[in-house]
Amino acid sequence: MSKTLRNELRVGSEYTGKHIKECAIIAEDAVKAENQYIVKEMMDDFYRDFINRKLDALQGINWEQLFDIMKKAKLDKSNKVSKELDKIQESTRKEIVKIFSSDPIYKDMLKADMISKILPEYIVDKYGDAASRIEAVKVFYGFSGYFIDFWASRKNVFSDKNIASAIPHRIVNVNARIHLDNITAFNRIAEIAGDEVAGIAEDACAYLQNMSLEDVFTGACYGEFICQKDIDRYNNICGVINQHMNQYCQNKKISRSKFKMERLHKQILCRSESGFEIPIGFQTDGEVIDAINSFSTILEEKDILDRLRTLSQEVTGYDMERIYVSSKAFESVSKYIDHKWDVIASSMYNYFSGAVRGKDDKKDAKIQTEIKKIKSCSLLDLKKLVDMYYKMDGMCLEHEATEYVAGITEILVDFNYKTFDMDDSVKMIQNEHMINEIKEYLDTYMSIYHWAKDFMIDELVDRDMEFYSELDEIYYDLSDIVPLYNKVRNYVTQKPYSQDKIKLNFGSPTLANGWSKSKEFDNNVVVLLRDEKIYLAILNVGNKPSKDIMAGEDRRRSDTDYKKMNYYLLPGASKTLPHVFISSNAWKKSHGIPDEIMYGYNQNKHLKSSPNFDLEFCRKLIDYYKECIDSYPNYQIFNFKFAATETYNDISEFYKDVERQGYKIEWSYISEDDINQMDRDGQIYLFQIYNKDFAPNSKGMQNLHTLYLKNIFSEENLSDVVIKLNGEAELFFRKSSIQHKRGHKKGSVLVNKTYKTTEKTENGQGEIEVIESVPDQCYLELVKYWSEGGVGQLSEEASKYKDKVSHYAATMDIVKDRRYTEDKFFIHMPITINFKADNRNNVNEKVLKFIAENDDLHVIGIDRGERNLLYVSVIDSRGRIVEQKSFNIVENYESSKNVIRRHDYKGKLVNKEHYRNEARKSWKEIGKIKEIKEGYLSQVIHEISKLVLKYNAIIVMEDLNYGFKRGRFKVERQVYQKFETMLINKLAYLVDKSRAVDEPGGLLKGYQLTYVPDNLGELGSQCGIIFYVPAAYTSKIDPVTGFVDVFDFKAYSNAEARLDFINKLDCIRYDASRNKFEIAFDYGNFRTHHTTLAKTSWTIFIHGDRIKKERGSYGWKDEIIDIEARIRKLFEDTDIEYADGHNLIGDINELESPIQKKFVGELFDIIRFTVQLRNSKSEKYDGTEKEYDKIISPVMDEEGVFFTTDSYIRADGTELPKDADANGAYCIALKGLYDVLAVKKYWKEGEKFDRKLLAITNYNWFDFIQNRRF
Repeated sequence: MSKTLRNELRVGSEYTGKHIKECAIIAEDAVKAENQYIVKEMMDDFYRDFINRKLDALQGINWEQLFDIMKKAKLDKSNKVSKELDKIQESTRKEIVKIFSSDPIYKDMLKADMISKILPEYIVDKYGDAASRIEAVKVFYGFSGYFIDFWASRKNVFSDKNIASAIPHRIVNVNARIHLDNITAFNRIAEIAGDEVAGIAEDACAYLQNMSLEDVFTGACYGEFICQKDIDRYNNICGVINQHMNQYCQNKKISRSKFKMERLHKQILCRSESGFEIPIGFQTDGEVIDAINSFSTILEEKDILDRLRTLSQEVTGYDMERIYVSSKAFESVSKYIDHKWDVIASSMYNYFSGAVRGKDDKKDAKIQTEIKKIKSCSLLDLKKLVDMYYKMDGMCLEHEATEYVAGITEILVDFNYKTFDMDDSVKMIQNEHMINEIKEYLDTYMSIYHWAKDFMIDELVDRDMEFYSELDEIYYDLSDIVPLYNKVRNYVTQKPYSQDKIKLNFGSPTLANGWSKSKEFDNNVVVLLRDEKIYLAILNVGNKPSKDIMAGEDRRRSDTDYKKMNYYLLPGASKTLPHVFISSNAWKKSHGIPDEIMYGYNQNKHLKSSPNFDLEFCRKLIDYYKECIDSYPNYQIFNFKFAATETYNDISEFYKDVERQGYKIEWSYISEDDINQMDRDGQIYLFQIYNKDFAPNSKGMQNLHTLYLKNIFSEENLSDVVIKLNGEAELFFRKSSIQHKRGHKKGSVLVNKTYKTTEKTENGQGEIEVIESVPDQCYLELVKYWSEGGVGQLSEEASKYKDKVSHYAATMDIVKDRRYTEDKFFIHMPITINFKADNRNNVNEKVLKFIAENDDLHVIGIDRGERNLLYVSVIDSRGRIVEQKSFNIVENYESSKNVIRRHDYKGKLVNKEHYRNEARKSWKEIGKIKEIKEGYLSQVIHEISKLVLKYNAIIVMEDLNYGFKRGRFKVERQVYQKFETMLINKLAYLVDKSRAVDEPGGLLKGYQLTYVPDNLGELGSQCGIIFYVPAAYTSKIDPVTGFVDVFDFKAYSNAEARLDFINKLDCIRYDASRNKFEIAFDYGNFRTHHTTLAKTSWTIFIHGDRIKKERGSYGWKDEIIDIEARIRKLFEDTDIEYADGHNLIGDINELESPIQKKFVGELFDIIRFTVQLRNSKSEKYDGTEKEYDKIISPVMDEEGVFFTTDSYIRADGTELPKDADANGAYCIALKGLYDVLAVKKYWKEGEKFDRKLLAITNYNWFDFIQNRRF
């Protein structure tokens, strides 16, 4: 596992500080940091000219063939034609890339030669101020590493892949589609208004350049409009046509949309003659204001807002069957239709449930596959879909899908163009009023842009050009809002200090690239140790010390000597050994290479992946390598001890063995006098690697990264390496950025943010001190109250803390953000932990073996909650809960002080979100919430790690790739994914800092419980001790009987269907012995959500209260319904006798029609509420109703008890889930227990475990919980 240790570098002496200034080290690298942006811009100028030059000469591509197939694909939607189109688009993109790559300069323009050769020549020809620009480039001679990431991004511009950032994609997939639509529009002009063509051609003469309009609008001529200057020319032609046809249509009083020409998108990286350019990053308030006003002016000149209003007002004239929305917009449209995210998703599911054949989970998988195929859908088709598969009888939707076009009017209400003025009296970053004004203004444009984007689709379809001809142009004009919005937000939310760092080189292009002893005078850095401190000595490239002195002595001569690290590494054995012992001419001359070895190596007979693989030869090669290594002086330091050759079954095993042994650190000793003399003479720059754990009076447990750093060099580690120091370290400098120090003056009032209480210990035998935080808003009130001398009115909530929280006068000036008031140096050191570990996937196999062979095992289920940020349920191997807890509040126990620190993270987030909403979701508040969540995750992961060790447990989580649960969750998908990544990283090498480094669980014997994947999406169902399960049917389920509500009530949308529903019930009767109505049914007789249950026959009892939710003007309203009272009243009001316990369905059928319809509607609702397992009241900001979150089951268990979370402690003292979120975590843990039992049953030593056995289908899950298979 790789990590980067980030630490401060403290100047080790006054001489080092003096020489850094004298040699202008920082100034020199600051120039590089500044000039890199200038050089990048010049490189982009070069790339722009290169692109235009190559595209201007583009020939040999059969554009007509491409457009013929595009036309065909527009009419024929078959997979065959779609694949044909994909194929020709791909081949055309490749042809364009060949045009670029065939240029001799191409291979050098994206690497170091660009700096040293190409750019200087280009500058001379391109710029008038060539001399100063060449000086900017010269700064990077030998320092091209600054541009590695930049060149990687520019390579994407020339990629043949179907990616939006690539030129071939822009030409073939984007602009070609626009040109095809324009061909259609022009043909329509020629057909309907042919007499106008000559006039248009005359007006566009300057842009046509001897071409005819008829020539321009053909597929064959598309190649004439590829480079930017010709795109501008094309767009000007389109502008002339649009202007001319607008007047024509006005005179004829006909719609202009079918004649409307769409502009081609500008070429990637190129600049349009009339484009809106945004700086790379804003530096001043004036730049921000100018950019916003410029953007607004351009939109006003193009009359964007009025055109949008007109577009939405003409909705009745559009063909909704030819207006499409992207599948990515289905959730937005769903919320517009009925305030729910899944209106379209559930409608599609119901549609395909009837259209797709199959059974159970296989059918469900087919349905999901069909849904994923849908990339877009017309508004009319969506309306039909929702009407048929979602809308129930009498149901009133907020909007129809076809009204989505008019949805823009709600965004545009009272919105108009605005110009912002500079306020020189205050910086923008401190001007909250202006920031909020700007945000509100840009937010509206972002909303407009996203609305327009919803209609943008990639498929070639017959679109209603009455709508799209205008919208496409508006969308194009609005597209700059995205980078503008992001850069304005980044500017106004920056801290009052700068976190920017510049890379330091100290005049050495390869500074700290590696640590090898043989490269010390190339990479110009060595590590020194003394008195438990770690130092970095950087060699002065212009005044290097003596190699003899730097080599040091073999033994210590004084207690004041510095230990110098001598680092040895055999890197990448699979490349290094062949290079030294096969390819090297020097080795051939001095030792010779056997013909058999050379021949077999060239035939790849040593590679297991080769068809020529020969194990016998492979082992001969290994023996050859062993002999070479043994006789090679440079490798004697490693003292290799290899296994017998016959134990290696492939060359990679030998290479790994070489790498495991090819790392060594030894020590030599340099006297203090020599170090001080070199420091005085300016031959070295001496720094201490520093963090707070190295402070003289540091106490308490050291940071884990400090322990990693120290143990790189410890004897315990070096005797059997676990932590390896890697190359590619980097040094940085951060200049002080706070000139006017802020904080608390001496004598000002300070108020503690925490207060202390005492609580009884768990056993009740003693007391423990608890430190809790004051809610943010109360804290601000208390600060104001005590700052004003304790005079004034406190809120009721703040008053509760007045006597708990201490306040006092500051005894000295306290500077806020002190670390940004000083210049700082930093070092980033990459390391590898668990250096010798086997293949990472082996972790999975070891975990399966452990599960199979151990009975003392627990399962930790983790679930996101609606009331809880994260909930955890720990169960034993028999499914019994041993611990369940919410992580709304995180507690840290400090054993040395016998103190609990309690952090109410949910309270903090609720508070922040409330004030954020009041502040119209200000940019700054959003940033603060993100910081709180990140802090929360690290705390929770620490607590979960402790549970893993405490209970010898595996972890079970929701599988994000299986269809993420949707709902009103406190932890959204993005944060949950980050939690998952952080948890994997933590468990990949879990350390208990309280243990000795060489104890199990200690720093050098950490537990490798997971592996770090390249991509979370490729994890499958297991990552070490973490197992992933589908979260379906884990929250709204009876944890005792396994009852779930799978009725598709929406399928019974009218009175006739509901009566049919009642008649399919087995019986409705009154049970006098229990004084309750009971209903028996078999799910097999009903329309359900297409899942297969292990048990289909159920008897439910109508008892208790349920929550009915209705959306009101100000959000959701909750109503408690007594369903027992309602069903009694229903039968009594209708004079149906029920006390004798007979089946009441016949009585219902005998009711007269009007009464029966009303009766059945009410009974249907009662049944629907009866099977509603989760009943929660909407949680208020003030915390009221936060506890009302219950699971209530209508099914009686074997002991005659109905499960409810109000009575979660059973008669035998065992626990069941205590609330609805706890139920989700418990059932996820049970799904994990299913996997555990599958492993125990089917795992066998030496055989490959079939991982399909871990795939828990809905049927398997229901069978497991309903039949108690544990």
